[in-house]
Amino acid sequence: MEVPPVLLDLPHLKVTLGIMTLTTLVLGALVNLIEPYLPAFVIQALRYGKFAYRGPKQSWIKPIEIPKSSFKHFYYFAAFYTSYITYLTFFVYYGNAAVPHWFVKYLDLLASSKREATISSSRVLVALVLLSLQCWRRLYETTCVSVFSSGKINIAQYLAGFFHYIFAAAAIVAEAPVFALKGKSASENDGLSVGSVVAVGIFLWAFIHQYRCALILANLRKDSKGKVVTTKHQIPVGDWFEAVSSPHLLAETMMYICLTILLWPNSCWMFILVWVLTNQVTVEFLIRLNNTLLFLFKQLKNISTLICQMKLEILFPRLRLLC
Repeated sequence: MEVPPVLLDLPHLKVTLGIMTLTTLVLGALVNLIEPYLPAFVIQALRYGKFAYRGPKQSWIKPIEIPKSSFKHFYYFAAFYTSYITYLTFFVYYGNAAVPHWFVKYLDLLASSKREATISSSRVLVALVLLSLQCWRRLYETTCVSVFSSGKINIAQYLAGFFHYIFAAAAIVAEAPVFALKGKSASENDGLSVGSVVAVGIFLWAFIHQYRCALILANLRKDSKGKVVTTKHQIPVGDWFEAVSSPHLLAETMMYICLTILLWPNSCWMFILVWVLTNQVTVEFLIRLNNTLLFLFKQLKNISTLICQMKLEILFPRLRLLC
């Protein structure tokens, strides 16, 4: 059966990201609003790491779960993938190289052949450099800094990481001069505006603080000599942790908003931004819920200790269970 041409020329990047975003919104809402009424296998499939489901495990879910440390795999891929596209873009704009035919077809498949160049070549290149830096730094963090627990992630969450970086780098060049045959040409380079320069500065500021927060999180699981002593979740302090509950997510959001300012009005990138914001908001809800439960557990433990010290268990025998 022949595939209709209209389906082949769909903006698959936008369609896929739209489906991923909608799915995340719906599933995130279910977990955050009506989790007690959901089947155990649904919660087990959605939660991971410190948010993992604590009840009886469903054995048939195990084959689609992989170690949480597997996150580093898509950073390996993303670092080299974004670097290649950055390298190619640089030589297309400043080395008079031609865009490979296969790469044009690749962008046509992801963003359709009707795409138009909407931003200048200088902003495209700066955005790619920033995204590449972020990928390489995250690769360094996941391989040399972070301490992963023995927790599992769902294979769908793992694959979503690959899709994200495949689409993010492609979205930048999909509406770039030369890479798109219509719209702005490479000669129409209007440079960086004041707003773009400010966005780059804020991106780098968030970039630095996200790394500092990653160090703080990793050091919670290490002793003074850098040896891993625990993989349990602990409440971090210092740097942006003094102001917000999840500064690493805040920094990620800030960086993608800055890239959006730099790439405006790239329509493909708007889908990347909405996808990232949806992810961050969903995870933030889970973090707030998790931190609230940790706080309540700590308070309950303090109260039970106080009761034990006061010997009230003699008067209330049932309270011995708390001791």
